[in-house]
Amino acid sequence: MLKCALPTNLFQRQVLSNRISSKTAIFDEFNGLVAEQFVLQQLAKHTLYYWTGGEESEVDFVMQYGSEIVPIEVKSGTNVNAKSLKIFREANSPRMSIRFSLKNTRLDNGLQNISLFCVFLCEQLLENTSEKCVQ
Repeated sequence: MLKCALPTNLFQRQVLSNRISSKTAIFDEFNGLVAEQFVLQQLAKHTLYYWTGGEESEVDFVMQYGSEIVPIEVKSGTNVNAKSLKIFREANSPRMSIRFSLKNTRLDNGLQNISLFCVFLCEQLLENTSEKCVQ
């Protein structure tokens, strides 16, 4: 099994940040796949599923957290338009959703955006998010 080592200091996090956000030729083509694989490895202890809403929409991962079903979308950049996640949220009304991206970590109306560099904080953020979300 492939394991992703967590950066232990600020310099290592900055190097990781520069590598993920730099636009090399191979990364231009596979950046979404690399970001999804990175998140998948970090969430490997959970049973993960995916969701499709016909041919037009898909959510990268869906997992159970306690009694909640949590949709997870992964974006490799700062463009966080997630039509499929919006469709899933409208159809299923989850109390919380997660979007990983290069944007800063923040909670917005039940959608927890987590910076790709903070994937390792996902459990803690989910716990905090579930306390703040009201049915």
